[in-house]
Amino acid sequence: MSIDIWLRAQPDRCDDCGHHPPTQGHAEKCAPVDDLEAEWRLFVSALEQVVGADGLVHQHDVRRLIRGRVHHKHIGLFYRRAKKARLLVQVDKEPSTDAAGRNTHHDSPIYELRKAA
Repeated sequence: MSIDIWLRAQPDRCDDCGHHPPTQGHAEKCAPVDDLEAEWRLFVSALEQVVGADGLVHQHDVRRLIRGRVHHKHIGLFYRRAKKARLLVQVDKEPSTDAAGRNTHHDSPIYELRKAA
């Protein structure tokens, strides 16, 4: 059972996403409402969850954890913030698998996770 399924099953959580109380209401696809720092923490948590044993983070692995939870206009901002803070350093790229975001014609960066934020 995934954490998302478990959270949705809890009586005090949103039935759609499980990441906030049901009384909070929904912004765009259950993204935290006007809380950039909460979205940043979720983004960094996703980076830490998908980092491989080799220290590499593939953008397509992060995408599946944050899509719908981090406002789509904040994702690029967070990658820039992480690179500026030297949390992420691009080491390679691979073909994108982002069909939902219509970005399959772009390359997807592969990053090295350097330190915790």
